[in-house]
Amino acid sequence: MEPKDNSYQNSISRELIIEIELDGTIQFITPNSSYFLEYEPVELIGKNINIILENDFNEKGLSTLNNKGAPETILITKLGNNVIMDTIIYNKMNKENNKMTILLSMINITKYKDIHRINELEERLNYLENNDPLTGLYNRSHFEKEFYKLNKQNEKVGFIVCDLDNLKAINNINGHRKGDEIIKKIACLLRESVGEEHLISRVDGDEFTILLKDIHREELNNKINNIKELIRQYNFESDEISMELSIGYSYSEDSFGNMDNVFKEADDDMYLDKRQKNSELLREKIEKISKEFLYIQE
Repeated sequence: MEPKDNSYQNSISRELIIEIELDGTIQFITPNSSYFLEYEPVELIGKNINIILENDFNEKGLSTLNNKGAPETILITKLGNNVIMDTIIYNKMNKENNKMTILLSMINITKYKDIHRINELEERLNYLENNDPLTGLYNRSHFEKEFYKLNKQNEKVGFIVCDLDNLKAINNINGHRKGDEIIKKIACLLRESVGEEHLISRVDGDEFTILLKDIHREELNNKINNIKELIRQYNFESDEISMELSIGYSYSEDSFGNMDNVFKEADDDMYLDKRQKNSELLREKIEKISKEFLYIQE
């Protein structure tokens, strides 16, 4: 498929980045998929990569060699057209986190003679492997690397686990775009609350973890209070949808061989906080219904 308009092509990134799971499920694809493939990213995320490949994906690879011996990938657009793209960087499947990152380009690899350009591309891939594309926070993969590293070291460690209580309702009522805005705002508030020196990760759609190394219990308590206060201020000052976080935490003087226990304690504490909030909401609803019933009887 030839580009329809050179000026438009030059205004967008020529690289297409795709991140897939072990079974070929697309986890992430850059927004310019709408130009190259005529699919919006939301149409592809969660689907198998074979939907856009001429040759079926397998663990050994998805590229073939062209007549010049350079690796290329043939993609199929939404309308059934073929797009031939050069495979610039291709990570073999990482068994540790069950994912693979692929960088495809409209520019032939022989034109990449500048080592600085190659380094830029590798840095971009490294960022995608370790960071959540929506918030810029670290992702689950990077969190787990640091988690298991600390399990072999002897350090003071604190955990904070946060879960957004009302994300499902926000998505259902206001749409996923509004939900994404709330998630990004929470990421900003967490950075502001605990500082960039600590490991803040988005490990699931609505769950965040904060790993604090070489910290005292009093410092941990201060960080938790900072989070709660910033959330309270945001809800008080903003006309937007209010944010409710269930928060759990734990602390240990020694991380060696103890990380699973420390994390479980923080996770259990978060779910306890969530249950207590739900019980309080239920009690308030019952009281409201009881008052309305008494009012009707009168």
